[in-house]
Parts: sequence; structure tokens; C-alpha cells
Amino acid sequence: PYRCSYCASRLLYDRFRRRDPVRVADEIEFWHTHIGIKHFSFYDDALFVDPRDMAIRLLKEIIRRKLPIQFHCPNGLHLRDISSELSTLIFKAGFKTLRFGLESSDAARQIMTGGKVCNEEFTEALICLRRAGYRDQDIGIYLLCGLPGQTAEEVRESIRFVRSCGARPIIAEYSPIPGTDLWDEAVASSPYPIAEEPLFQNNSLLPCRNDHLTYEMYHSLKLMTRTPESTDM
Repeated sequence: PYRCSYCASRLLYDRFRRRDPVRVADEIEFWHTHIGIKHFSFYDDALFVDPRDMAIRLLKEIIRRKLPIQFHCPNGLHLRDISSELSTLIFKAGFKTLRFGLESSDAARQIMTGGKVCNEEFTEALICLRRAGYRDQDIGIYLLCGLPGQTAEEVRESIRFVRSCGARPIIAEYSPIPGTDLWDEAVASSPYPIAEEPLFQNNSLLPCRNDHLTYEMYHSLKLMTRTPESTDM
């Protein structure tokens, strides 16, 4: 439903479709009852977008069935529509692993990458989730690292912001993808010939690193997310 400048979803899928929430609950119950599965993962990052269309109905259906199961969302879920009602239902339904995408706390970067959430919406969403029963360590927030023109200081400030809001920052390395809105900028800024050799698009290389975000700085930022007391590079 969004068009993030770094994402290739719109290139892979021509439209956004949703299944009937009761049928999804039926499928979950089937696999639990017949196979014994107790852990289910949702990889749909738009699971909580426009929640009254799908998520709220699905969560209420799961709660009604009282199944002894847990849910996990390892992908970067959208945060904008998180409310007190939705947070309570998510908690009651048994969602244990929550990962959301902020990408950056820098307002200009947020607009540049698609404007799917701002800092105020992010802060309000975390308040709702904590009031519902989630602890800081339960809520993981993805921050993009290595975007074209990005600096280590921007990522560092984003890490601090996420911690100050009561969540766990997780660095996700940017991978340039042909056809996305950021592609031309990535080609121009990369020290590698990423347009000629797809191997150089691998995010483990930090393809768009620069003098203000070197590989060494990146590793220090990773360490910063793991050790709260490590705030300087």
C-alpha cells in the first residue's frame, strides 16, 4: 500500500490483495489441530495497515478460538495505524515477536524514503504497545544503514531515538535494487559498479558506503545496538 523508495514490492506485485480473515484463522486452526504447529509467522509488513479491513477482525477471531499458539512478525511491520485497541488485541492474540520499520529518525530521510511514518506516530505507537503489555525488549525496530548519502551520525541518532522511546534498535543493511526509486542515486553514489555486477548489490558489502559511513563505522553502529553503554565510535 506504500511506495518506499528502497523497496521492490511494487515491481513484483501489481496490486495489494487481502484474504478473508476468517479463512486465515481457519487455516491457522487447521495446522495447529492436525499438525500440532504452535508458532506461526507473518511476513506481511502491511498486516496492520488499515486494521479494520483485516487485522482487527483476524485478531478477534484468533482470540475467540482460544488456541494455545504464538505469533511472530520478523518483517518490518508498518507502525502508523497502531492504536490502543489494536495493541491490546495484538497482545491478547499471542503475538510475541514484533518487528517494525522506522528506517530513520531523520525527518528529511523519512520523507525521502516514502513517508510511511513520522517520529510522532512512532512514539505514539510505542506508547500504545507498552500499555498493552509489551516490554522494551519485545519491540524491535529496523533502522536502515548504508542508504545513498547517509552518514554514521544519522544512524547513531536514530539508534538513540529508538532507545529513548523504549524499543530495541536493529540495523538493516540497505541493498540497492534495480527499478526502485533510489536505484539511480545508489548507482551514482556507490564505489562499486553495481549496475554492471549484481554481486556488488549485496547488502553485506554496504554497497553505498562513503567517507561519512565507512565499513568500520558500520561495525561500530552494530556494536552500539548490542551494548547500550557504547554510544561513541
